Amino acid sequence: VAAYTNVDKCESEKELAWNINVNGVEYLAKYSVPSNAHLIHISTDYVFDGLAGPYSENDLPNPISYYGRSKLAGENVIKKFDIKSTILRTNVLFGPTKFGRPDFVKWVFNSLSENKNIRIVTDQINNPTYIEDLAQAIITICDSEKTGLFNIGGAELLNRFEFTKEIAEYFNLDFNLVEPIITADLNQPAPRPLNSGLINLKAETELNYKPRSLKECFGLIKQFWENNPS
Repeated sequence: VAAYTNVDKCESEKELAWNINVNGVEYLAKYSVPSNAHLIHISTDYVFDGLAGPYSENDLPNPISYYGRSKLAGENVIKKFDIKSTILRTNVLFGPTKFGRPDFVKWVFNSLSENKNIRIVTDQINNPTYIEDLAQAIITICDSEKTGLFNIGGAELLNRFEFTKEIAEYFNLDFNLVEPIITADLNQPAPRPLNSGLINLKAETELNYKPRSLKECFGLIKQFWENNPS
């Protein structure tokens, strides 16, 4: 299901963001009732304020951006309906795709391969999630019909600058091209939860969720690029 995920544009296009992230979810939940469908909803760590991460499913949400508020409202609207539902919170999705815009790994790889200088924040902490790990969690939920709220994050908690360093080192790129900055330097319209990330313990226990290491993910990405040259 599509979502409106442009965090900054959500601040200026609030009605559109709400229609997609809340009203769209309500529509799906409403029509899941007569069909007895199992609704699986993808949410985000942006429902938290980023003051005390990483977060578990039991931590109290406190979104600081309109995007985060709309995603939390989307979670809550599902609870109005007596349906089978599962909410998966994830963060910083990465991995190869044949369509759409490049993910963070591809953007860093392309930029450094072309000897371009890039500015990367040091104060945003997450556990980036490989898309195939999220996909496997969804398959497990479909097969098991597990309901409730689950965090689906990556195996390693690190800031975005450290994530970039891991990418540069794995692909033998020049990390000296990367300038460390802080989020405030970007002057973005929407605030970001800084000290974030998601604790996966519940998913590991109940879904047998096993996120791959970053190096394993990079290996799979490299293999995909080799098999699908752009």
